Amino acid sequence: LPAHLAVMLRFLAVGRDDTESQEIMVEALVPTLGKMVGGEDEPSKPEDGPTLKAAGRRIIYHKVIQALHQVLLSPAVYGRLVTEQVEIAAG
Repeated sequence: LPAHLAVMLRFLAVGRDDTESQEIMVEALVPTLGKMVGGEDEPSKPEDGPTLKAAGRRIIYHKVIQALHQVLLSPAVYGRLVTEQVEIAAG
């Protein structure tokens, strides 16, 4: 997914099926962004790289990914998504 993040975000922006979009966010996007920003088991180090210039670009993108992850994990967004997924599953 990291290589296709922009495509996934565009798909979610224009998607008409809310259920499908919610499922993608809960099951794929949030966990993958978590791995990209680094968790306790797998810390991410965007500053590692062959050159300082390349490392600077990675840090900028890393901060954008962190911000997106934080927004999606906010109670207003993630809590609503999970609640709606449970309601859909319950039928």
